Amino acid sequence: MIYSIDLHGFSVEEATSRILLALQYAEEQDYDYLDIITGHGTGAMKVTVENLLNEENYDYSIIRDGCYRVLIYGTFR
Repeated sequence: MIYSIDLHGFSVEEATSRILLALQYAEEQDYDYLDIITGHGTGAMKVTVENLLNEENYDYSIIRDGCYRVLIYGTFR
């Protein structure tokens, strides 16, 4: 199962909080993946997302421009 969040319109600080909450929720609800939609923007949000996921040791891939798929459990298929 895939849970997703859309970060359009949020500041970097708000987005960081929402990502952490979404990761926790996805883990608690046994989702396999979390999709994080950043949009095309200036890149600040993308850098924030990548830094946060790396700091928290999550595996992720960019599935299309402006969308990250984060592995919650297991390995990428």
